[in-house]
Amino acid sequence: MAAHILWLFPCLLALYAPTNTGLSTEPHWALTWETDTILNTVESVYYDAQSGYLYTANIEGHFLDKDGQGSISKVSVTGEIVERNWVSGLDAPTGLWVHEGKLYTTDIDRVHIIDITEGTLVKTIPIPEAKALNDVTVSPEGIVYTSDTGGNALFAIDGETVTQLPLEVNSPNGLVAHQGGLLMSQWTPQDLCFIDLEAGTIIILGTGIPQADGVFALEQGAYWVSSWGGEVHTVGDNQSVCLALSDMGEGVGAADVTYIPELKLAVVATFNQHSLRAYQVSIP
Repeated sequence: MAAHILWLFPCLLALYAPTNTGLSTEPHWALTWETDTILNTVESVYYDAQSGYLYTANIEGHFLDKDGQGSISKVSVTGEIVERNWVSGLDAPTGLWVHEGKLYTTDIDRVHIIDITEGTLVKTIPIPEAKALNDVTVSPEGIVYTSDTGGNALFAIDGETVTQLPLEVNSPNGLVAHQGGLLMSQWTPQDLCFIDLEAGTIIILGTGIPQADGVFALEQGAYWVSSWGGEVHTVGDNQSVCLALSDMGEGVGAADVTYIPELKLAVVATFNQHSLRAYQVSIP
């Protein structure tokens, strides 16, 4: 595969300047590798620094079908699919998160917990009220949070107790535990928000992100939000939003995005292309 360069618009605002003007550099993303297109309807990708592998959630069908066809794959940081069916027999896994050696994944109306060392399912937590769970994240304290896109709801799991958060959300999608609260993308409002869990308030960080999907928090204080149309946006200071990656191809379906800091690689799941694409990113 011939690598090519996709230039950023003057972007990564929080990394260079507080506004979207006057940037002296134009960072770029260079396509480095793409996996084989056998990760069927891959919705999520997560990099686990401890194991050194990427993990993918493959729906392998319709996102509401309880058909036992869903799977989790294990992929190397060079794009080799190490184990296509690392965990199988799921229904429609979507979100992924790693916490203390366990991989968490949402599956319609359940959250599965997988032991990464053994590659085995160790626990399933049902959420009967959920309509269509999407993403999942875990706080440093071990509280599990999940977004229910179909039910316009957020749930918290503390041990065996499942609670719906008393918040008004609209098609919540991507979710990341961040600075004592939650980062949340919303599909229909096309925005990225921060949820102050203690105050019970929602703060808009950026708007105008079409079909906002996956969220990744960069150490430099900016955020990536993937867009279903084949784009990744950067949200910076003062609600600044700019296009970081475009031209992935019509109908690709850019789902979740993750980052491998030691390699400066951003990895995007392509829902309709059934693959992962990795891009070298010039983050200083």
